[in-house]
Amino acid sequence: TYGPRVPMILVEPSATNLLPYSEDFSNAGWTKQFDVVVTPSSVNSPDGTTNAFKITGLETTGGDGGLLELVGASASTTYTFSAYLKALDNDDVGKKVRIRLKRNGGSLVTSNQPVVLSSEWVRHSVSITLLSDNTGVYSMITKDTSSSTAERADECLVWGAQLEAGSVATSYIPTSGGNAAARTRAADDLVISGSDFTDFYNASEGTFYAESNTKLSDGVPFVVEADNGTNNRIALYYESNEVRGFLKSGGVTDANPIFGNRPTAGNLSRTAFSYKTNDFEGSVDGGSVVVDTSATIPTTINRFHLGSRFGQSDTHKLNGHIKRLIYWPYHSDNL
Repeated sequence: TYGPRVPMILVEPSATNLLPYSEDFSNAGWTKQFDVVVTPSSVNSPDGTTNAFKITGLETTGGDGGLLELVGASASTTYTFSAYLKALDNDDVGKKVRIRLKRNGGSLVTSNQPVVLSSEWVRHSVSITLLSDNTGVYSMITKDTSSSTAERADECLVWGAQLEAGSVATSYIPTSGGNAAARTRAADDLVISGSDFTDFYNASEGTFYAESNTKLSDGVPFVVEADNGTNNRIALYYESNEVRGFLKSGGVTDANPIFGNRPTAGNLSRTAFSYKTNDFEGSVDGGSVVVDTSATIPTTINRFHLGSRFGQSDTHKLNGHIKRLIYWPYHSDNL
């Protein structure tokens, strides 16, 4: 990610930026419709180089087309388009453009997101779910037809475009330069094992405190899990509208309490949970402590996953950040 931020661990699934020339908007791979013109600028982009581009002529687009790129896509699949945008000058701060996704082939489906331009680089995104007869998708920057003429900007700065499968924008994957083609980033698999794990972990009792967020509003992303790779697991994860704890010992689920409410996507959640035999308890954001008094604690645990779970499935990646994670090798009733 780019821009000011506090130190955090970013945990994401594998992703592919499907847009070639993600930073070179002058390339013919990007179609310029109507009177849209793209020129290099001397403005520093989010990565600190002077490779941002200026788009002008957005008011001529009619809100459908402008600066766009078409790629092949899978039917009945969700895609997310993202780009960093910025006002060209102070006169355009607070004015709007629009990012847009539109199907290619088959039945019509579109998705639009108005963008309020800032004096700083801001990453904006829009998602679409294609229909069963669609064969591709257009990613575009265009006029915002939902606002009045006085509210709209005819020009803006752009950098770092990305189209990827999924309902949220993951961190930017550049595709420009010598390898201007779709590019894949590997999943983040953060595991502590061996003596690095056994030196601090207490199999009989312990307490975790985690500050984390996820970009996902659905799915089952995991914050942390201690396990043995098969049937013994202690975990903290999000599911539906809940934050849950999980205990499995010898292949039998012993506890799966709801500790509290799942935070809105992107918002920080603070959860503490503690374990020992017949006492598995947790609390979210300082709320009421939920206790399970019939839990068997799995004693054969040999590794620790951050932002994922046993099996390393992309569907269980946190797709977010861990700001703080603390472990104490003893149980606590003061959560």
